[in-house]
Amino acid sequence: MADRLSTPEPCYGILPTGREVNTTVFCRDRNCSSANHRIPRPDYRTQLSSSSDITQSPYNSPSEAEFQKLKVDPEDPQSYGTNRRLSKSSLPAGSSRWNPRHLITQVRAGKLKRKQCILFILAPITIIVVIIIAVVTFVTVRAKKHPNLTVDLGYSQYKGFRTPDGIDKWFGMRYAAPPLGDLRFRAPQDPLAASKQDAFQQGKLCHGTPSTYLNPTKSEDCLFINVYSPTNRTALHPVYFFIQGGGFNDLANPYLTGDELIKAAGNDIVVVTSNYRVGPWGFLASKEIKEDGDLNVGLLDQRKALAWVQKYIHLFGGDPNHVTIDGASAGAASVDLHLTAYGGRDDKLFHAAVGQSNSFGAQLTVNESQYQYDGLVNRTECRKSTDTLKCLRGLAVEVIASNNIIMRTPGAKGTPLFMYSNVIEGPGGFTEDYTYNMYADGKFIKVPVIFGSVANEGTLFTPSKTDNVTDMTNFLKNNFGKLTTDQLDHIVSLYPHDETKYPGRGAWWRTAADAYGELRYNCPGQFMSRMFENHTDGTSNWHYSWDVSPPINTKSGMGAMHAATMYSIWDIATGIGAELNPTIQAYWTSFIRTKNPNHYRLPGTVEWGTFGTGMERLDFPNDPQNVSMEAVGASEKARCQYYTLASSQARNAYPKFQRVFVILKPHKFTSLKSHQTRKLATLILYKNTPNTTIPPVAQTSHSPRAQLPTSGEVYQATMNFLGLPKGIDFPLTWRILRMVSAHPYWDLLRLLWPFPWYLRHPLPLPRPQAFTHDHTLFDTRNPLIPQIRLVPLFRARDSPIASFYRIYEAMCARDGPAIGSETQYFWRRPEAHWALEGIPDPRDPDPVRYAVLASLMEAMVDAFNWRLELGLRRGGERWVERGDDGTPAPFVPEVIPAWAGRVPALEDELIMAEGGRGPRFAKRNIIAHEGDLRTV
Repeated sequence: MADRLSTPEPCYGILPTGREVNTTVFCRDRNCSSANHRIPRPDYRTQLSSSSDITQSPYNSPSEAEFQKLKVDPEDPQSYGTNRRLSKSSLPAGSSRWNPRHLITQVRAGKLKRKQCILFILAPITIIVVIIIAVVTFVTVRAKKHPNLTVDLGYSQYKGFRTPDGIDKWFGMRYAAPPLGDLRFRAPQDPLAASKQDAFQQGKLCHGTPSTYLNPTKSEDCLFINVYSPTNRTALHPVYFFIQGGGFNDLANPYLTGDELIKAAGNDIVVVTSNYRVGPWGFLASKEIKEDGDLNVGLLDQRKALAWVQKYIHLFGGDPNHVTIDGASAGAASVDLHLTAYGGRDDKLFHAAVGQSNSFGAQLTVNESQYQYDGLVNRTECRKSTDTLKCLRGLAVEVIASNNIIMRTPGAKGTPLFMYSNVIEGPGGFTEDYTYNMYADGKFIKVPVIFGSVANEGTLFTPSKTDNVTDMTNFLKNNFGKLTTDQLDHIVSLYPHDETKYPGRGAWWRTAADAYGELRYNCPGQFMSRMFENHTDGTSNWHYSWDVSPPINTKSGMGAMHAATMYSIWDIATGIGAELNPTIQAYWTSFIRTKNPNHYRLPGTVEWGTFGTGMERLDFPNDPQNVSMEAVGASEKARCQYYTLASSQARNAYPKFQRVFVILKPHKFTSLKSHQTRKLATLILYKNTPNTTIPPVAQTSHSPRAQLPTSGEVYQATMNFLGLPKGIDFPLTWRILRMVSAHPYWDLLRLLWPFPWYLRHPLPLPRPQAFTHDHTLFDTRNPLIPQIRLVPLFRARDSPIASFYRIYEAMCARDGPAIGSETQYFWRRPEAHWALEGIPDPRDPDPVRYAVLASLMEAMVDAFNWRLELGLRRGGERWVERGDDGTPAPFVPEVIPAWAGRVPALEDELIMAEGGRGPRFAKRNIIAHEGDLRTV
């Protein structure tokens, strides 16, 4: 053995691995293809007590010695290896001699080859060093490209972090000062100066309602913003600003992350999320707060965050001139309200908008919201204070939280789902008027938009124990307190009772859920799309419907639940919804990047048409391969049109500044009667008995039509002035009230002064079918039309829109003489504002009535131009004017208003007059005569 060790031999010293070898055999060749080339695994535990050869070798056992003898012979094909390498690459550490120090000692003793062993020892070390150098070099190069993720905002510096998937993030940055102490119930203020901070964690959420205890993850100091940005920021990217929902009473989606959206957009967008105040901290309203604070501060928080984006987002790689706002549920309601903020004033805070499940909850005025403030005050020690608002600002947040309960809306039998909401501030405020009115009047920012909803918006919110019709109407009344009994009954009639038995649900649960979902979510989205169609060129207005429901939801009746699109857009949906994630993400990110959902849509997917096309919305069904355009169904459209009229927020959808008349026929005074009041002047009508009170003459613009007096009936009236204890009683004949006033007390004074006046809002027109069923309706509604001209002292000034509506009613009633007389009356009005082109768009939510009005307008233009071609002139004498050559004198023709041309045809044929051949009506599938319009 000594001779063998002294002879130049291959180095068999192999670095130990520090662990037991798992193989059980050693191979004679490289692939162990032959069983004859295998030898048993050596038993390293067997030790020999004496062996000169063994004791002189670096092995501790005969087996190890045997293995040492198995040298490589390059000329022997049966050798245990080739190219001076053993097939087995590792041996266990049999003793302390199996280590680099021992091997080096052997090399120095001349017993092992120095070069081969040193290289073998140094190779792993070299590989490790090379890897370390490569990593350091890579990090250094990246660091040089983006030397620092610390962003200097002036008031503070925030250090962000980078994730392995190539997204840079900054969490928990302040966009406003903490709304504490005197800043409670006030608009957000600029953030305070602070030292450099790590932006590694999201800030705490805002407290919600109810919150009778404090959640440690929430705080009143909660105005934080988060930014997600791609690492490549050589150019500015479009910005996606998402507003989370929660019914304005909580924050429902605080932890959505922008990573997947950025990837879906090809790393070409910046995503921004933020918190805002909710519950009483964000939406408490009262006369005290209006005088010494700010209303709707939760919405002002959002606006402050949008202003922050405009000022700082370029530092994160975002383009402040390309910002898309989006939200779900209350977030979508926020989008709706930002579009109408300050009367539709465009401060360039955003440039496109999206609303997922647009929510129109019950909106209250400041006075109507006073009960919420008073309730909170009365539950605390502030009830003893002379300055209740100052006292509330001084309370510890724990005190407010412990008294933050959901209160019953006055007049309701139960509590609403969402007690706090945005309030109507009036002219100059963030919310000047009801949302329905703002959009109907065109007071909104005109930008590209996407609106839509899911198929079963209401199932998530409707009480499971809705067992009967009463439960259903109570639930609707609790959440929409201004709905009348007649309106609730009509809503029930709109929905055939769903007889399906759903486990754990009441018999009327699904019916109530359908009604609530359409009233609050589905129909508002359709209404907004229609208003954008009416008030813009209609080329940047898209709508969708999401009907993706997993089998378990279909079986339980939950269906496609509220705001479900959000989970697919943010790529967190699972199951069947996940199959549509890439499709809807492509539409969404395309809209964010280009303001058009089609530019970067996935290959092979359908082009998303605008709302004004024949197919109004993009339908996402359960089948991912069957996404397609569809038209809104006639029954769904009819229900939504009713909600537009009947909604507690919606005043009449007809234009402002329409003028009609009220004629009162007083009788001799009979007696004086005690009557207490604090009003400047009050007129109260009694029918049959003094205990049956009819609302005052001057109704507010939101009073249901069913409460108005009937024309021609006699009432007992009491007039009271300046709060005097006695009023004047007299019988009064209510002759006509065609409009409802928005200024009731001022209009009451007008009753005392005989000069022409205007009442602004008409009552809803009957549908054409109503005249078919009630032939006396026209006579009942228009008994004193001639007195418009015969009694100038007491009449209100007439208007073209009022006359136009009278022609409509006469045509529906098939009253030819009335049509001819009223048309001639309209023709002879010489004022410029009586031009047909100036008739404002009725924006009628009823498709049948809207189609009749549009056809009538076009037919009137034809009839008037026919008169002009004959030589007749508006306001002139009743003869034909012709020139010397016998041709009619030059004239300016009447022009069809633009709105009339946009009204679509009816799906079903409407017969207003058998055998009618009016071409303008026929174009919209209406059978009616037009000849009476040409009566001269």
